[in-house]
Amino acid sequence: MDLDQIAWRGEDFSGFALRGKLDESGLDAANATVKIANALLEARGALDGQGFRGTVEARAPDARRAALALARLGVEAGLADSFAALRSFDGTAALDWSNEQLAVTRLTARAGSGPRLEGSGALTSGRLDAKLTLNGLDLSTLPPGDSLNALTGRRDLALDLTLNGARYLSAPPGSARLALTRQGSDWRLSRLAVDGFGGVKVEGEGALLPGGGEIAGRVRAPRFAALTALAGPLLPEGLRRVWPRIEDGLAGIDAGFKLARASNGETSVIAEGSAQAGRLALNGKLDAAGQWSGGDVKLSLDDRRRAFAAFGLPRPARGGPGELTLGFGAAGPVGSLAGPGLMLVLEGAGDAARLSLQADGPGQVLPEGLARLVPDGVLDAHGRVSFGEGARLDDLVVNAGGKAARGALSFSAERGIGGKLDLPSLALQPVLAAVLGQAQPVSGSQWSPSRFQGATTLGEIRLAVGADRFELTDKIALSKARFDLSAGPDGLTLDNLRGSHAGGEISGRLTLRREGGLAQVAGKLGLAGLDLSALTKGALTGKLTGSFEAGGSGESPARLIAALGGAGSISVSGAGMARFDPSAISKVIAATGEDASESETDRLQDRIGEALEKASWPLGDVTIPFTQAAGVLRVSPVSVERAGLRAEATGLVDWRAMTTDLRLNLRPLGAAPKGWPEQLPQVGVAWRGPLEAPRRETDVGALSNVVAARALAREIERVEAFEADQRERAMNVRRLRAERELRENERKLAEFLKAEEERRIAEEKRAEEARKAEEARQAEEVRRAEAARKAEEARLAEEARKLEAAKRLEDARRAEEDRRRADEDRRRAEAEERARQAAIRAAIEGRPGPMILQGAPPSYIPGDPYVRSRSEAPPLPPPLDIQSVPRPLSRSPLQN
Repeated sequence: MDLDQIAWRGEDFSGFALRGKLDESGLDAANATVKIANALLEARGALDGQGFRGTVEARAPDARRAALALARLGVEAGLADSFAALRSFDGTAALDWSNEQLAVTRLTARAGSGPRLEGSGALTSGRLDAKLTLNGLDLSTLPPGDSLNALTGRRDLALDLTLNGARYLSAPPGSARLALTRQGSDWRLSRLAVDGFGGVKVEGEGALLPGGGEIAGRVRAPRFAALTALAGPLLPEGLRRVWPRIEDGLAGIDAGFKLARASNGETSVIAEGSAQAGRLALNGKLDAAGQWSGGDVKLSLDDRRRAFAAFGLPRPARGGPGELTLGFGAAGPVGSLAGPGLMLVLEGAGDAARLSLQADGPGQVLPEGLARLVPDGVLDAHGRVSFGEGARLDDLVVNAGGKAARGALSFSAERGIGGKLDLPSLALQPVLAAVLGQAQPVSGSQWSPSRFQGATTLGEIRLAVGADRFELTDKIALSKARFDLSAGPDGLTLDNLRGSHAGGEISGRLTLRREGGLAQVAGKLGLAGLDLSALTKGALTGKLTGSFEAGGSGESPARLIAALGGAGSISVSGAGMARFDPSAISKVIAATGEDASESETDRLQDRIGEALEKASWPLGDVTIPFTQAAGVLRVSPVSVERAGLRAEATGLVDWRAMTTDLRLNLRPLGAAPKGWPEQLPQVGVAWRGPLEAPRRETDVGALSNVVAARALAREIERVEAFEADQRERAMNVRRLRAERELRENERKLAEFLKAEEERRIAEEKRAEEARKAEEARQAEEVRRAEAARKAEEARLAEEARKLEAAKRLEDARRAEEDRRRADEDRRRAEAEERARQAAIRAAIEGRPGPMILQGAPPSYIPGDPYVRSRSEAPPLPPPLDIQSVPRPLSRSPLQN
């Protein structure tokens, strides 16, 4: 029989072929083959009513594909994964399946990954007997214990297992021998022996009977990882998750173990000994069904930092002795760690598990780098904890230094520390010191020339940080700051920084890196809407916006600052300078006479300084580009012309000495006073000194020279005039009288001209007052005309509104009359209809009805409830058809 395809449980079987001799007793000399995925199954033998006897062969060139098919057919996932790890499989078994018993007299198998299996066994509904020898098994491919339990179930068991040349990772090969029987609740361990794996030695024997008994032995293992691979599948899930985190501390274990059965069927698992981390004690419980019901592991540690690995936490900076307790049960792992200056407690399990921590300093629980960022003092923290590949703390609250931080953190050996933290305050200086290293301060130096000391490794960190106050420097702090902190082998980065300062927002990015003895810094700064008045204590006004990028590297703080380079620009909208009158220089020039004493520098500086203080200088919108090199920020030349004054700005800020030198070269733009050159002299105003408090200085050298030159020229002219006057007096004395008369005439003429000028000014003033009065009168007339126009418009609007209201009332009255007439017509028609019906009924009943004359008014119709006024003439009713009255007692039908 040949079948191309068979579908079973959603899986396709192909190439089914069956050959044999069929008779009354069954199928003899049978041969059957079938393919699933890429695996070929072949069976040869006899099949009858008792069962099957023969051989079965299985070949799978690609064990992974075959494992996927097995998983789809319902094979337990752990067993399917272990089969996939074999790479390829080729096995043969001699079977006798009869009388509800499967007997395997000979079993051989070989896998592509190296293991070879030989053995025999028998399986019934109530018992499993197996004798197996495995050569070259890789312990990392063992399935979980739950999968092995699915094979045995509740059957009695007789197992003789030998492992030769077993391998685990890079450890030397080893061997193991297990002879174990179970009958009901009786367990007998005839032999347990493990040797190899780089010094591992395990021995044990004994029996667990219904009335009691014990199995005892001893474990020695320089490397605990090999024991984890052998015993891990048999341990509960909670302990299997914790085991890899503490296996380094359990290296060099030498412990005795004992399993003791109580009369109630409960089994105690006890182990005591020592390991590299310290003294070890294990107490566990197995219920009557053989399932773990609970237990705990206690480690007396020489260095409690090893225990942090059990919780998936990073290694803290400070160590010391401590006692670690790990409890495991059906609900998951719990534990605690206690030692001098530290108490860590894990309470609850699952989603309700909480971690509480108290330490006398951050170094007790944090790595060295992170510990430097936290204020020194008592640390108290608590939150919800969960364990997976790492540890996660949710609803975390940390109290340190009188302040509370909140957030959620995750800890992983591969990904480091991640999560989110909201802090009340944070300073940038400790972060710089932790990443770049400390430098020994030197007296008299603004920046220390000492080399950076060793930097602290922060490890892998990915945190979203929020701080109510983020101190960039001692005097500059951001409020409501947010940034992403990431640290790793490439250094530390503060990205997406945003915060409020001086009524605006500061954004940016900062990267810190340490390569050997070289510290590297790079960053970008953005300013938006900062209030200059708040930044300069009122000296400047306006809204500051700009951007700046810089970077540098150096072996000391001084060299790092000296190597900073970059560029940027700032823009100020609505800029202004307080106590800087733009007309001050023009006023001083106008008030300066021709006396030589007025050219003194100190006197001019004082006069200009006093004049500048009297007003402010509005500058409008100003943009200032700048560059930075060798630690010096240089302002590109900028020219500004505002309020009759031209200013050319230049300057620099020396970050190395934290000093500034900003200069404005000022020149008035108005017309020069009489006797002054057309281009007025230039005056320089500079701000020099410490960056925090620069001094204002005034350079009046050019102005002083011009004043001195004018005084000298005036003096020369006066001397020449005096000499000429003397010569003229000597030559002609009489001319003096004429000159006096001329001067008198000139005086009188001047007085006359002055009087005329005053009269003209008075007349112009009166004319101006009259013009203003006329304009006020005309404006009043226009206002009154406008008020009258508005009043007329209001009156017309009111009359229109009244006409509209009267029209609506008239329309309503007419509508009411139409409705009333319609109601009267309807009632009249109803009355006439009732009268006609009454007449018809009277004719039918054989009695004459009331005679109603055609056209009679309604008031003469008896029984009419609707009586109209006599003044209203009703419409004429239709003519009546009067029929003859039938005879009394007549039964003849009425004529139609």
